Amino acid sequence: MISDALSGITDVSRYQSALGEKYFAAFAPIALNTTHWALVVETPEAIAFASVNQLETLFVVAMLTAIVVVVIASHYLSNFITSPLLKLTWAAERASGGDLDPSIISLERADEIGRLALSFERMRRSIKDKIELIKSQNQELEQSLAIIKKQKRRVTAGRQTQR
Repeated sequence: MISDALSGITDVSRYQSALGEKYFAAFAPIALNTTHWALVVETPEAIAFASVNQLETLFVVAMLTAIVVVVIASHYLSNFITSPLLKLTWAAERASGGDLDPSIISLERADEIGRLALSFERMRRSIKDKIELIKSQNQELEQSLAIIKKQKRRVTAGRQTQR
C-alpha cells in the first residue's frame, strides 16, 4: 500500500490484517518539491460501518413495530366494521324466519352502519306492528263472522219455525 502510494497511485481498498481484522484504507502520494511522501489513512470496518449498522438495526425494529401496529389496528378496525354487520345479518335472518322480538342491534353508532341498523330496527318494529294490527283485525273479523253465523242460524231457525 505504501509502495503503491509512493509510486504515484491513489486508491481506496479493503484489506485484512495479520490478526484477521478487516480494514479500509485510503492512500495517496504527496510530493513536496523533491520530497516524496505517502499519506495512508486506515480504519477498522466495524468502526466505519457502525453508524450504518446501527441505522439498519433501527430501521428493522421500526419496520417490525410498524407491521405489528398495522396488523393490530387492521384487526380492530375490521372488527369495528364487521361485528355490527354480522349482528345486523343475524337479526335479518331472525326476522326473515318470523322472529321479530326485540333486536340485539346496537344503535349507538353515528356512521353509515349505525344508520343502517336504525333503519333495520324501524323496519322490524313496523313489520311487527303491522302483523299485530293484522292479527287484531283478523280477530275482529272472526268475531264479526261468528256473530253473522249466529244471526244466520237464528234467522234460518226462525224461518223454519214459521213454516
